[in-house]
Amino acid sequence: MTLGKRTAVVVALLALTSFARCLARTNEDDEKSIKALIQEAYIGGVYNDDDTQAMKIGFHEKSTVHQLHHQDLTIFSLQQWTMQVDRMKLVRQEWNRRKTAEIVILDLEGNAAVARVDVLNNQVPELTDFLSLYKFQDGWRITNRIFTRHPLPD
Repeated sequence: MTLGKRTAVVVALLALTSFARCLARTNEDDEKSIKALIQEAYIGGVYNDDDTQAMKIGFHEKSTVHQLHHQDLTIFSLQQWTMQVDRMKLVRQEWNRRKTAEIVILDLEGNAAVARVDVLNNQVPELTDFLSLYKFQDGWRITNRIFTRHPLPD
């Protein structure tokens, strides 16, 4: 291999390495953004804050919540769900400020991501959520939620 070809190969490898580092940094930034979004918009907005304003910021306006109940699928719009959450916060004050979440799985590719979130109530597993997210020009937004409820301990 001539000196010119070796130089070209080295330059190409350096460029690829820089590109890979940039992608890794981007993925790390995206992961941090998604984790913060889930904590603020979902855990904070639904369970631990006094109102649902964080939900309206972190969930896309066209997002949906799918709930399976006795083999019947109910689909809520964000507006319907926030109204339901607001009512629950008024009726069940003990519901507020007791939830924590563990993001068990976070996988992203390009502008799409999925997260498995285990929701704990006073350290007892209550829900497992599967959230879908898209990255828009103004950042990541949750676009869909499906979940399962864990049996309550004795």
